[in-house]
Amino acid sequence: MNGGIHDAFSLADKLAEVIRGAKPVTDLDAYERQRRPIALEYVNTISAANKRNLEARDPEEQRRWRDEMTRAASDPALAREYVRRISMIASLKKAALLLVLLAVLPLTLFAQSFPSRQITVIVPYAPGSTSDLLPRAIAPLMSQSMGVPVIVENRPGGGGSIGAVLVARGDASGHMLLMAPSGILATSQWLYKDLPYSPRKDLTPVTNAATTPNVWVAHPSLPVKTLGDVIALAKSKPGALSFGSGGNASTSHLCGELLKSAAHVDLFHVPYKGPAPALQDVLAGRVPLMCDNFSNVITHVRSGRLRAIAVTALKRHPEAPEVPTADESGLPGFEINVWYGFAVPAATPKPVVQKLNAEISKALRNGTVAERLQSLGLTIVADTPEEFARFVAVESEKMRKLVEVSGARAD
Repeated sequence: MNGGIHDAFSLADKLAEVIRGAKPVTDLDAYERQRRPIALEYVNTISAANKRNLEARDPEEQRRWRDEMTRAASDPALAREYVRRISMIASLKKAALLLVLLAVLPLTLFAQSFPSRQITVIVPYAPGSTSDLLPRAIAPLMSQSMGVPVIVENRPGGGGSIGAVLVARGDASGHMLLMAPSGILATSQWLYKDLPYSPRKDLTPVTNAATTPNVWVAHPSLPVKTLGDVIALAKSKPGALSFGSGGNASTSHLCGELLKSAAHVDLFHVPYKGPAPALQDVLAGRVPLMCDNFSNVITHVRSGRLRAIAVTALKRHPEAPEVPTADESGLPGFEINVWYGFAVPAATPKPVVQKLNAEISKALRNGTVAERLQSLGLTIVADTPEEFARFVAVESEKMRKLVEVSGARAD
């Protein structure tokens, strides 16, 4: 029992270091490999000794044991001390106290010690998109408030899965976050047969930062002004009209697949490593169409470099009331939005998740940041981790049905 309690205390110390972020979680595996043979050797040794004692039935040992019991029975203080010593009550009390401390540590030690070093926000797409713009807008404010550098790092590729896997399998101390748009948390799992991460099991939602509808846009050289024109042109040249997207499994990809399914047209999909490089080719006229989020394209629509065809929402957007909805344009119920959340590895302590939620929400509500984001057509959400988790579950089911209806696949 002594050995077990010693191991419990040692493990608790190491567990606290891992939770604080002072040591990597792999240290627990190393400790377990180290202690297993020691524990087995201890158990084998004690078992062998007990077996020998039982078989020997040493009269002298039995006499000493009877004498000790007699003295203990005649002295209440001695009896209490004997029971305390042999039952390890004191050690068990310490163990119980340790459990209490571990229960309250997340509310004290963890929250107080975080952050202890630089925080990195991983953007799973190339620079230049709203997924990149949003964390860069709030990073300076978070850094000032939290007292550590907050940097943004782009890890594009795999429809966002490269960056998502980096965070899902990475440091769970709260010092690494994922900018997680709807494609990462709700859509990719239905488009990829073998997604290298599980949105539900490997990532914990922190907050939904903002949301925006998508907009079908065209290069001005394309002879279309309405969604009806796009459909008619696609039907006249099956497979010849192409649309760009931020990559397989992105919301812009699914938007195109949904149009193909709803309008019964054949469009050619051109995926990119993020919305920004796709948008550059649309602006250059190399790809004529794209269904991208409002905040990414609105400045180019206002400058005349792109033509807005239809908003993929059921209501017109207040920042562009002249642009009709897809629903108005002959595709009833055509709605596909994009939202931008933040997530951390699933093992991240809850108090750390709550602290990150509070810091991100505070930065999003900063007057200058809020005004800038709203001018780009973003609606700030800044909900709680629990609210965001419920929202993700609903959106995930919605995306499953959309993928099923569209027949889209990313493999």
